[in-house]
Amino acid sequence: MTIKKITFALLFLITGIFMLPAQQDLGYQMPPKVIADLIDAPPTPSTRISPDYNTMLWLDRPSLPGIEEVGQDELRLAGIRINPKTNGSSRSGYYNGMTLRAMQGDQAAERKVQGLPADVRIENVNWSPDGKRILFTNTIADGIELWMVDVGTATAKQLTKAIINDAMSGTPYDFFSDGKTILYKSNLPDRGKAPVENAKPFGPTIQNNEGNSAPVRTYQDLLKNKHDEALFTYYTSSALMKMDLETGESIAFSTPGIISSFSPSPDGEYVMVARVNKPFSYIVPYGRFPFTVSILDKNGKLVKEIAD
Repeated sequence: MTIKKITFALLFLITGIFMLPAQQDLGYQMPPKVIADLIDAPPTPSTRISPDYNTMLWLDRPSLPGIEEVGQDELRLAGIRINPKTNGSSRSGYYNGMTLRAMQGDQAAERKVQGLPADVRIENVNWSPDGKRILFTNTIADGIELWMVDVGTATAKQLTKAIINDAMSGTPYDFFSDGKTILYKSNLPDRGKAPVENAKPFGPTIQNNEGNSAPVRTYQDLLKNKHDEALFTYYTSSALMKMDLETGESIAFSTPGIISSFSPSPDGEYVMVARVNKPFSYIVPYGRFPFTVSILDKNGKLVKEIAD
């Protein structure tokens, strides 16, 4: 190879290096305005009819969530996905406005619910049995609050601090038949900080396949080790509280635990409570864990255990 060819090759290589495009840190980009307006347009509101069929509740829904919401922390435990900052679901949608509309008489009569917090994130919306109240939860940065709307005045007020436990499926509160008393799940007040994984495990995770053979479905987000078990217990354990909506007073209703569901009887005299128990499984979600079902009276006293 001649000196001329070597020089030409070096010049070509150097020129190519300097002509390479520099990496640019542009961040997230916005589409053209016409596309952004189409995507950001508010969806059609959801509706809920009062038990007496006199009032319709309109629930405004936001457009697509922002990247700060999509990128939040998420725990995947025993078939559920939990936001550790709020102790609620990490995958639930929400509403951001409420309007009451009469279904009898003047059809144009609309009342925007007043008193809602700024940047409200409404979930778990339900009418009271008598149609005089609406309950909902509001998710904030570090927890979930319980709120109530007085239908007569179309005003909202906060019932609890950010203590509602909404980690498991189902509504974290329920009405008694009188429409003015509720049960709700609260985070344990003395639970401390979330468990931290030990860098040195206690031992290996061992599963036995002894016994009869049986088909097993494939589930996602299952428990994998003792640390997952500790996190699941921490975030799903709750205290069942009873509140008088007229006075706002709350009292403990029953012993704390992993309460998967609860339901007052139609006459308001009893409450059925289901609790998840150990040992936990690593091959099925929490709905297939051991559980007990008990009947309590309206004051929280055990009447009968009907399933174990």
